[in-house]
Amino acid sequence: MHFKDRSQRSIPALWPIIGIPLMAIVASVLLVWQATDAADPELPAHYFTEGRALDDDIARGERALQLGVAIELDFARSGEVVADIAFPQGAQYAAPATLELRVTHATLPARDRQLSLQRSPDGLYRGRTAPLEGGPWLVQIDDAGVWRLRARLEGDSGALQMGVTAE
Repeated sequence: MHFKDRSQRSIPALWPIIGIPLMAIVASVLLVWQATDAADPELPAHYFTEGRALDDDIARGERALQLGVAIELDFARSGEVVADIAFPQGAQYAAPATLELRVTHATLPARDRQLSLQRSPDGLYRGRTAPLEGGPWLVQIDDAGVWRLRARLEGDSGALQMGVTAE
């Protein structure tokens, strides 16, 4: 009679019993490693100050809407910029002596411009800058931190309407 050694026999059900928990342990370790490796950085110490600046910026945009500010900007190919500002009838706000204009190129920061537009006797605001090169521009105009309007300008010149009457 010949006996087989049972220690050499494989039990097929044993591999799933050992393999499934082992895979769960390995997956858990990998998940913990990925979570700690890709964790969000801590907030900077000056986060509150930056958040306050963002809140103030949003409030300035809302203030322009409350006042009903409407501006038509004309960017001439010669580099002259003319702004015509309008407030609704009965608005309790005096037009400022200067407006700050920031023209930011969407992809090339070397082309960015910032200038002050001075109020002329005819009520228009005028300023001069180098002619705008083609491309997408982000335009912001404001009154010394009281209100601000933002819009996009495609191309290098033309009229841009901003504010409550802008389409």
